[in-house]
Amino acid sequence: MQHPASQQPVNKYVALGAVYRYPHYRLKQIESATPLSDEDQRQSFLGLHIADPAEHRNALRASLEENYGITDRDSLKAYVESLQQGDWIDGPVHALLGRIYLAHRQDFANLSPEQVTHAFLADGQLQALTARYDPVTGIGSADDETRQRYFADLRQAVANTFLPEQGEYREHLAAFFETHENWLAPAGDFSIVGFNHSRLIDILASAATAGFLSEEEALALIDHYGSQIEQLYPDWQTFFFSCLLGKRMLVPQGGGRTLDSDDYLIFVRDMVTATHFPLAISGLWPDSDLSLIAGMLGQAGQTASAVIQDVALPVFARFDLAEVWQYGSELHPGGEEDSISLPGDPVATGSTSFQEQAEDPFFFNLQEGEAPFLQADTGLFKYIMLTDRGIHFSHRPFILFGGMRKRFVAWSEPMQFTCEASGLLCSLTVKVNGRKLISFPDNYGRYGLTEEKAIEMDSKKVRALMQQDVDNMVAAFTALREQLAQRAA
Repeated sequence: MQHPASQQPVNKYVALGAVYRYPHYRLKQIESATPLSDEDQRQSFLGLHIADPAEHRNALRASLEENYGITDRDSLKAYVESLQQGDWIDGPVHALLGRIYLAHRQDFANLSPEQVTHAFLADGQLQALTARYDPVTGIGSADDETRQRYFADLRQAVANTFLPEQGEYREHLAAFFETHENWLAPAGDFSIVGFNHSRLIDILASAATAGFLSEEEALALIDHYGSQIEQLYPDWQTFFFSCLLGKRMLVPQGGGRTLDSDDYLIFVRDMVTATHFPLAISGLWPDSDLSLIAGMLGQAGQTASAVIQDVALPVFARFDLAEVWQYGSELHPGGEEDSISLPGDPVATGSTSFQEQAEDPFFFNLQEGEAPFLQADTGLFKYIMLTDRGIHFSHRPFILFGGMRKRFVAWSEPMQFTCEASGLLCSLTVKVNGRKLISFPDNYGRYGLTEEKAIEMDSKKVRALMQQDVDNMVAAFTALREQLAQRAA
């Protein structure tokens, strides 16, 4: 039975896959003309579907096949079973490897199988560790022979990591643990396995929308696995740090996927710092101290994502420009003019990441604690960086030599915004004090036009069609400046 959108079933465990669903929930909040009621929030965040099933079925089917090889009920079952192997092997093994690294930072890559077996893999140590996984493995009720075979498998997997031929892999592991050492303690003995649990729940919810499971089947499975996960982790912070470790190990920083590990981190940070407390809607782990995550991933109200979500997007939504912002923020032409980037994105200068450019004094002179939230390449070696404190302008007047000329304008300084509309493919260009600030190019889809129709239409008619957006764009940037000036005061 398919539920109407307003009556989608609500299941608190869907929140365990929330990092994939949060952007859709947040967008619904932004697009809502009035604040969502508590029940609307629950339906939006915890509903089995992310949107109308018919609209997203084909897209989800393609995503499940591309990412996980899931094409029907049988392949779905096989993939779910493969994820469960992480509870038995991947989680405990990486937890043990993390312990060994913390005890032997300097000589981790040079340890022998005999050394680690003697110091870390005794029966008592393995029994204490694997008991933590009992809610999902049931190993506590297994007979002694089964436990001993299991312990032997764990010893072999860990010891094999320290064979001479695995030296390069050990160096990779040591670098990974060193980079993410401050995540190891919060994740505890669950190491990387949280990511599989998060992915499992999201896959089951998506499988219902894709038509591989009925809603009743999906809800029953989500209840089954979700209740095990709830018993496994003590709080949200342990769960999310385990998720972050698992995602970062699977996909290195950046990574080039639709949802790479940088995006994943940003979504986790957004959820735990959001003023509307979406995680509380589920009722899971109500005594969690999310300040630990906020403190380690960026304080609420001072991060780039917080500026985007708490200031920029609501302002653009108020002036009916959320679609323009969302559309423009997805343009990454890779070197073409008039490109826009958000944190985690590549920028138009090539392989340089947004964060690398923000931190590179060649481009901008950002101060400690300054939160950049939007970068624009306006062409001819001219760059713009918007932060919570003001606007950075950078220009290289001599292309082949010389440095950058830089100027910073604080939000508290006088600013006059103007906006110009171009009939060619419906572009909007915003200027501040007569200087080009940012462009939203090729926006013809917003006005119900195809590219061909936009090219053929009389430019005056197109500009008339865009006039309301031109006026709203000026009002939006003026309001954005006012709000950020108040935050900086």
